[in-house]
Amino acid sequence: NVRWFGAKGDGKSDDTRAITAAWKYCVTFTQYPRPGREFNAPDVGGATLLFPAGDYIFSGPSLSFQGAGKTFRICGNGSSGSRIRIQNGDYFIKLRDVSALSMIGIQFFGGKGALKITNPGTNVRGIYAVRDCAFFDYSESAIGHLASDMPAWRIENNVFFGSSNWTSIGVALSGLTDNSVIRENQFQRNRYGIKINGGYNAYIRNNDFIRFTPPNKDVADIWIVPITGSASQGLVITENKFGNENLRKTDFRILVAAEDYASGDFTSRSHSSQDLGD
Repeated sequence: NVRWFGAKGDGKSDDTRAITAAWKYCVTFTQYPRPGREFNAPDVGGATLLFPAGDYIFSGPSLSFQGAGKTFRICGNGSSGSRIRIQNGDYFIKLRDVSALSMIGIQFFGGKGALKITNPGTNVRGIYAVRDCAFFDYSESAIGHLASDMPAWRIENNVFFGSSNWTSIGVALSGLTDNSVIRENQFQRNRYGIKINGGYNAYIRNNDFIRFTPPNKDVADIWIVPITGSASQGLVITENKFGNENLRKTDFRILVAAEDYASGDFTSRSHSSQDLGD
């Protein structure tokens, strides 16, 4: 409980020191094997970082830990009960590597986003679950990773409402995404609601894509950057609602196009232009 470490959650006090202390305790907490179960090494990060209802201010360096093979869980009192204001100009959590994670029931506001995993290599380990959260006014991506292979994401029942300048991505998954599920979310203001770079192997179901205000640049609800090879097969996009609110002729619902890595933009309009009848 972050309040045990001095967090006030009153919307006025800077809770950075208390949140950081609670985080350090959780990620160094050792969860020993249960009787009859053997581990080569103990699981590290077995504790849950709890945010009771409140409005917390975080202005320090992104929460992180050294090494791989760790897990973490962060829980709140629902996205309308527990809010974290990110005022550090960066991500709330930024990790090199992680074995498994769970983020449940928190509203995140501001910063570049709530979670970024920076390891560009293979990260095939556990389940990465983000549920019942809300993300507002992030400038880069609410949830993202840079791994070449990081399967088994569970991103469910969240709200993604990005920055007003339409630069942000709701969910940005780079690399192979086998057994990943993105479902029952609302994407309300993003340049790209979902971007999967090298995907073609995920389930995107029952999401709502809405534009409450007109975008100031070309946007796409779902952008798939294709790759070649057998690992790229198996994409399912079904039962999503693509709202017509503020939809322009230059915008995309589903875009399959290569990426210009220098600019971060797509390199071709041919797929969606044909769909639009141009």
